[in-house]
Amino acid sequence: MMTGQQTLIRACTGEILFGGRPSGYSGISAGVTACDGRYALRAYCPSGEIVPSAEVLCCAGKYLWEQGIRECPVTVMTKADGEEHLVLVSTCSDRVTAVTAGIGKADFSPQKIPLRFEKPLINDVIPLANGASVRLTALQFQSPYGVIFLDTVGDCRVLEWGREISALNLFPQGVEILFAYVRAEKQLHLRAWHRDGSCSVQGNDVCAAVAAAVASGRCLPDTAVTVPLSDGSLRAVCTKDWDLFLTLPMPS
Repeated sequence: MMTGQQTLIRACTGEILFGGRPSGYSGISAGVTACDGRYALRAYCPSGEIVPSAEVLCCAGKYLWEQGIRECPVTVMTKADGEEHLVLVSTCSDRVTAVTAGIGKADFSPQKIPLRFEKPLINDVIPLANGASVRLTALQFQSPYGVIFLDTVGDCRVLEWGREISALNLFPQGVEILFAYVRAEKQLHLRAWHRDGSCSVQGNDVCAAVAAAVASGRCLPDTAVTVPLSDGSLRAVCTKDWDLFLTLPMPS
C-alpha cells in the first residue's frame, strides 16, 4: 500500500523525493502507484515529467521496500519505456543495501542515435586538433552517447575534449561524452562531459560506458563491471542482447 508521506531516498549518485512534489522543489521527485498488481512510476524535474533515470528506478526499489512491498523481483511500469524489473538486495529483513534495476537496451545503429555516419561507430579512430586522435564508440541509451576509451586512467582533458568532440557535428541532436579506462575487464574508471555543462557521473552514464566496453571487446557480456565513484561503487551488466542492469548501493 502506497502512502502520501514524503520520503527522501538517497543513493551514491543523488537523491529522489517520493510521495508528492512540494512547491518550489528544485530536485528530482517521483510517484509510485499500484497498477494491476504492479507499480506505475512517474518522475519529475522542475520543468515537468521526465523519463525515469537509473537513479530513479533504483531508488523506487528501496522506496517500495520501505512501503512494505517486498516481493522479489518487483515489476515497475514506466510511462515511456514499459516494464522495468527491480531486484532488491538486503542483508537483513529491515533494510535494503543495494538495488538492481533493468534500465533498458543499448542501440548502436546510426539511425537510432542519431549519428551522421553510415555504419555503427564502434572503437573507430576520430581525429582531434593538433594531430591528436581518440577511439570513439557511439550509442543510444536514453540519450546519444559518445564513449572514448583511454590508455591510462588520467589520460584526458575532459572539458577540452568534450567540447571539441561535441562540435565535430557527428551527432545532430547533441551528445553526452564519456571518458573510460578499463582495468582488467571487470573495473571501469569513468569521467563525463554533459551537454548541460555538468561533469558528474550518473547511473545512465555507467550503463552506456559498460555497453560500449562490451561492444568494443574491452569487457565481457553477462559479466558485472564495477565503476568506482567518489561516493561508492556502481555495478553494471550488459547482456549479449544489449540489455543493461545497474546495481546501486543504498545507504542505511
